[in-house]
Amino acid sequence: MLKTLDFPVKPHVRKYLLLHLGVEPYVLNPSGRFGKILFHLLRRQVKGKLWHAGSREGCTQTLQVDLRNFPVHQYGLTELTDYSIFQFNDFVDETLKEELYT
Repeated sequence: MLKTLDFPVKPHVRKYLLLHLGVEPYVLNPSGRFGKILFHLLRRQVKGKLWHAGSREGCTQTLQVDLRNFPVHQYGLTELTDYSIFQFNDFVDETLKEELYT
């Protein structure tokens, strides 16, 4: 049974997330902005696995995500796709840039 997931992230994304989320492993919680998007991106894909060019490019580090509060069989949190990796990294990167520019 899957308890933790090593989610590939870019080094600057990991540093930013650890600042906002605290220490690892991050216990998945869909009430926050990062947990909410991560929860939905990890859900089982209905129309097959989506692919995105360059999705793992630069993702040399991982963020440990603790899934203890979400049983895999109930929530279907088993789909670590290239698309979800790209979307999460892109979301956090855009959030980081938005904070820097304001």
